[in-house]
Amino acid sequence: MGATLNTAAAMDAYAFTDRATWVAFKNRQDLALLFEGDEALFNQYGSLLLSAERHPHLNHDLAETWHRWLLSEAGQRAIADFEIAGVAVFVPNARREGDATPNDE
Repeated sequence: MGATLNTAAAMDAYAFTDRATWVAFKNRQDLALLFEGDEALFNQYGSLLLSAERHPHLNHDLAETWHRWLLSEAGQRAIADFEIAGVAVFVPNARREGDATPNDE
């Protein structure tokens, strides 16, 4: 993504980027943030576990440990506390078993 922003800066062009890359990017030249905050730009990360039956060669125990930590209070707090140059760049929003989904309301 940094290369994309370098190209956009060199060509005086537009580029889409994620917040973490934008905040960390130092070679902005004349680039400026044009648009942010619209739901259409929502960029969600996710974590899911793969089938041990279909993918027996993977380290499922380690993957499950990582996955459960991401969903835990400690993992969600680490995500919320992660900053680049003093700016929080991620928003934790993990749902846990039993949580209502938007379709349940």
